[in-house]
Amino acid sequence: VQNFVVTGGARDGISVRGKNVTVQNCSIYGITESTGDLNGITFFGDDFKMLYNEIGVDGLLLSGSRGSAHVDAVQTWNNDPGEQSARVQIIGNKIVGPASSNQAYISQGVMAQGKGATDGGGGGTGESFGWLICDNEFAHSSFNQIIKLDDVNDSDIARNIFSGASGRVVHDTSLSEGNTFWSSNQI
Repeated sequence: VQNFVVTGGARDGISVRGKNVTVQNCSIYGITESTGDLNGITFFGDDFKMLYNEIGVDGLLLSGSRGSAHVDAVQTWNNDPGEQSARVQIIGNKIVGPASSNQAYISQGVMAQGKGATDGGGGGTGESFGWLICDNEFAHSSFNQIIKLDDVNDSDIARNIFSGASGRVVHDTSLSEGNTFWSSNQI
């Protein structure tokens, strides 16, 4: 999925499921309200690549009322067989959102839940591991946490730029093991 401008969609800007899928050089903004989750990119599957995309850069990710939607730039979870996400690469993307005083704020920049997650995103099969999150810019927002890894293991977070007034930069839950937040990140 390459070189698309995605705007005016409902619930997800881009939603993909499968192995060896790449989403790159896309611009995503202006997604309309939803009940439940509202995401720039929702994905499921091993060897997924998200490269050089812009979320919320040309306009706010959320267009209109937030309603009861939970807004994330990127999200995956593992509720069912085949929803694990191993060897994921999130590289060179720019994610921008407004301050939390604006109802269009983004809750998480990257939200990932493996099979052991207990807050609605777990219960499936397969392991989520081996992520590389690098060279991204998370800018001008008040995320709850910018990156949340919940039962996603053995991942590297490097050379990212984190700016804004977020509650946490990375929330690596107790279910995750072996994740490294490298000193090359800029906060």
